[in-house]
Parts: sequence; structure tokens; C-alpha cells
Amino acid sequence: MTSPWREGEHYHRQAGVEQSAVIVDARSYYRAFYAAALQAERYVVIAGWQFDSGVALLRGSDAVDAPLPVEFLPFLGALCARRPELRIYLLAWDFSLVYAMEREWLQRVRFEIGTPDALRFEFDTHPLPRGSHHQKFVVVDGQVAFVGGMDICDARWDDRGHVPGDPLRVNVAGEPCRANHEVQSGVVGAAALALAEVFCARWQAACGEELALPLPPQAPASRFDLAALTAGELLPLSAEEVWLCRTSIASDGSPVCEIRSAYTDALRAAERFVYIETQYFTSRSITLALLERLRDTERPKLTVAIVVPRGADSTKEHFALGEAQSAALGALEETARAEGHDLAIFCSVHGEDDATFIHSKVVIVDDAFLAVGSANLTERSMGADSELALVWRANGDAALAADIGRVRASLLAEHAARAPEELAGFDGVLARVRGWVAEKATCLRICHYEPVAPNPLKILIFDPGGPVTLEAEPPG
Repeated sequence: MTSPWREGEHYHRQAGVEQSAVIVDARSYYRAFYAAALQAERYVVIAGWQFDSGVALLRGSDAVDAPLPVEFLPFLGALCARRPELRIYLLAWDFSLVYAMEREWLQRVRFEIGTPDALRFEFDTHPLPRGSHHQKFVVVDGQVAFVGGMDICDARWDDRGHVPGDPLRVNVAGEPCRANHEVQSGVVGAAALALAEVFCARWQAACGEELALPLPPQAPASRFDLAALTAGELLPLSAEEVWLCRTSIASDGSPVCEIRSAYTDALRAAERFVYIETQYFTSRSITLALLERLRDTERPKLTVAIVVPRGADSTKEHFALGEAQSAALGALEETARAEGHDLAIFCSVHGEDDATFIHSKVVIVDDAFLAVGSANLTERSMGADSELALVWRANGDAALAADIGRVRASLLAEHAARAPEELAGFDGVLARVRGWVAEKATCLRICHYEPVAPNPLKILIFDPGGPVTLEAEPPG
């Protein structure tokens, strides 16, 4: 990526890492969080869109011989009891009534009554009436952190096999859950301390209290080893630094749109391959950036692979965003076809009819740009809700580019139920997948979207700034 990046426009902080990796699906992430928190000496901070106090972090063989309770809130309480000097802080979005039936009832009571004083739980109200705090990240001792699309909540646990009827994939009530795909990232080093500072700013805004977290020791954070925390189930990234990018509302009320700037610049600069995983794709700014690149006849033809869920998360979400998503993805399909690019939109179905729900938020461009975060490709995630992403930029680093390529191949291979080696490189990838689909030799299914006219009223209510029109705005 050759376009210059500017602090405050494309990113919030550039920070060093001693280790970094991509962690796929909740089994691996929950296990890593449990193992990291076990080693906490000073503090654990956790920000989320949603929590559930009773969700089991470890299941099956992972839970055998666990030293402390495996359920989320009992585990946190046991950590505090075992190490009295430890402090744990949780920030949860003070959610809209729209989600009341989908949230754990009396959550503040659950997290405050009968738990140690060292455990603090606060609800955080978004400054915009229709905005949400959607960041999902954890920092332990300012030395190791996890950032991505995963909350520690009910009905998200799954592993990379997405086996139909997996007896471990149940909710707190013991009821079976659908297959669910997630992506988180892990970092060790200075980036973790930078993320702790993001949490402290959120905490002060939420409750007016300055949170003075103790600084980590000067020694390297090597006691936190990502490979050990994940039991080797990670995709390592040989980077020396990462970029922290946000969507938020500044103290003066203006929007901070670093994620939008980072993503749109990367997509416009794409030369060969774009890979996207997202729960929703309704963003006007992201769609326009891709359309601009697809319509540039002076540059090479692109290969674009987009993985989305088969259907919305709920009936109300289909009502709210279905037309906008068809408008955006339909326009991309139509333009790619007209301009000679190779674009395909996929969902993944394991078993006869067991679709894997895509909850991840990943953007990869040319194996030179990798973003893992909380932001869906909606306009509210680009300019209203609070979001957080970590970005890796290869900038000519062949080793890091190769690692990003392995992430891309591994993710698509998981959805396809094929070997990552079959999806390495750029050439012929989508033709190969289409052949597997025709032969019924993959879990991937091809989704088609026809351009439709979005409903302006729904856009105004549910995704302000979304694709009322996909025509570029005139200069000035």
C-alpha cells in the first residue's frame, strides 16, 4: 500500500508488537482469554457490546482440570479471590430497548451483587441516541490484548470445524446453537498498553472516573506467549507494529472515522485481490470505494471474494438492512461483471442445511493490508457507533505479506472445508472454488444479489449514511 497514512485520519495510534496473530473462532479465543487472565497480576479490562455472566469459556476436553470455574463471571470472581491485588473492569454498552429480550436480565445486579469489590462493572451510554458502543477488546496487565468481533456472550462458541449438531455448541440453558464463525486478533507488547489507554478514555467518559492503571514492567512481555495461550491454534503475523483504528464520537461531537479512511484507501489502492468477511455489507462509503476501483479501466482486473451469512441474524435485521445490502452487493456484482473483474459472494453451509453464521469483520487487500476488528461494513460502523480495529500493513515486508496470505487462505479454506494449500496465491482461486461448488465438493455456496432500490426511510433509521444512492457525490 503506497498511499500515505495520517495519524488522526487513518489511525489513532501506531504501536509496536512483540507478537501478533489472528485467532479464529470462539473456542480458541475464549481459551486464550482464560489462559491470559489466569496470568494477570495487576488488571484485566474488558469492553464489549454484550456480555453473559454464565457463558462457559472452556468446554469438553478444554475444561478438564481447569484450575478455576470455567463460566465467565464465576471465573472473574475466582481470579479476584485468588489474587487480592488484581483489579477487573468491565464496560458494556447500555443497550437499546430493541435488544432487551436478547440481553441477560438484571446484568448490573449479577455483576455487582456477590462479587468482589475488585470487580467493577459499568454500563456505557453512547452519546448519539441511536449509536452503540460496539468495540470488543480485552487487555491484561498492559502486556497482552485481544481485539476483534467477538464478545464474551451466549451462543457464540464454536470451533473451526463447525460440525453440525456439535454437543458442545449450546447456550447457557443447554439448548443447541447454530454454527458461528468469529475472528479475533492478539497482540503482545506496546500495542496492548495503547489499547489500555483507549479503555481508560472510555471508562472516564462513561462514569467520570480517571482510571489509573499500573504501568507494565519494563521487561519484555514474554510471559504472555500467544502460541501457548491458544494451545497453538493461531495464525501468527511476523509484524513489528500495528495500527489502531477507531470509529467514535469526539468530545466536541464530531465523528472520528479512522476505520472508514483506512478501509476505503486500501480498497481504492487494491491491485489484485480483495478478501472480505462481514456480518453486514450496507456501507455506502465502502461500496463506493470498491465501485470506483472496479470502474478504473487503467488498472489491473481484481479478484474479489466476499463471505457473508446466508440470511440475516433475525427477521428484524432483514427488515432493517436487507434492501440496503442487496443494493450494495448487487451494484458490486453488476459492475464487476460489466468491467471484467472476478467477484464472488459466498456463504458457508456445513452439512445438509446447517449454514455457518458469519459474525467476523475482516478486510484483506493484496495480502499487504489486514484489518481485524469490530466494525461491520455498515455506514453506522464507519461513522457513528464506537468501533475498533487493528491493521497490519506489509509495506514491502515479504514475510508479513506471506503471513497475511496464509490468514486469507486459512479463513477461506475453513468456509470451504478444504485445505488452505488449495487456496494459496491469487491466480485462479475463484475458478477453483466455483469448480468445487459445481462438483458439490465444498461447503461454500455462491450467493447472487440483484441491484435494488434501497428504502430511504429505513436507511435513515437503521443505517444513516447508507446507500440511498450509489452514485458518487460531485466534487466540492
